[in-house]
Amino acid sequence: MAEWEEWYCRSDEPFPLLQELCIRDCPKLTKSLPKHLPCLKKLKIEDCEKLGGLLPTAPSILELELKKCQALQLEPLACGLRELDIRDSNMNDSVLEQMLQRCTLFEKLCL
Repeated sequence: MAEWEEWYCRSDEPFPLLQELCIRDCPKLTKSLPKHLPCLKKLKIEDCEKLGGLLPTAPSILELELKKCQALQLEPLACGLRELDIRDSNMNDSVLEQMLQRCTLFEKLCL
């Protein structure tokens, strides 16, 4: 979806049962993602360098993979996170430190 520019949602919780979300190769996508995805377990965002804003609130998240997401802001995630893979992305060192202190169940960690 090379021409996709904005994720537009009519409600605050557009996909209440969504468990896996993968967005890749969307160079024009600039607007933020949905704010709350309560059942999301796996999130993968790749080659979306203009995608801004914060990651969705996802209390059930287990796997997070971010590659080439320079504008995306990361905040500490739920403590149940098992896999974290972040490459070629802007990441606040204090946020990373908080996540590493809080999330002690990592099975895979790539930075």
